[in-house]
Amino acid sequence: MERIGLLAGTFNPPTTAHEMLGVTAYKELGLSRLFMAPNKRSPHKPDIGPGYEARKKMCQVICQKHDNWKVLTWPHTGSSYTVDALKQLQEIYPDSELWFICGGDSMKILDKWERINELLKIAQVAFYPRGKEKIVIPDLPGLRYQELEIKERSFLSSTLVRELIIKGKDTTDYLEDDVAALITSHGWYQ
Repeated sequence: MERIGLLAGTFNPPTTAHEMLGVTAYKELGLSRLFMAPNKRSPHKPDIGPGYEARKKMCQVICQKHDNWKVLTWPHTGSSYTVDALKQLQEIYPDSELWFICGGDSMKILDKWERINELLKIAQVAFYPRGKEKIVIPDLPGLRYQELEIKERSFLSSTLVRELIIKGKDTTDYLEDDVAALITSHGWYQ
């Protein structure tokens, strides 16, 4: 059975930590495909930054570096819910095992997510705690999960990277070179 991973989020911008999470999940879960899905509009965060098309383009840059990685385009406008992306993958790959890949910040609030019971019927969850974060796993019926083993835990966040860009600080360790070049050439986050 083919295993497919979905790494969904705002990716505002996508950082080296997002890529590391995808690489780790791909290996540890034995995925045959990984999809990055930058949301069109987050139901949990304000709209800031360059917008969906720009974030999608930055994710495409990262996906081009890896075999069997692609950007998943949302089938609708409005708020982007992970369950809709998973349903889209389920339709395309009906006989596959689906994994939703997320950070610990998302894992610890899964019980507050829209249509979470529907999501848990479709996919298992793999997560990565940020830094020394301790995650209390929500008590959800049907939750099947795996904590990803990442040797060097990162405190890196897109918020931090945006702040560094605004202040004109070095982001070399936090952004892929081609993503940084896109941001600079378009003046995003400045």
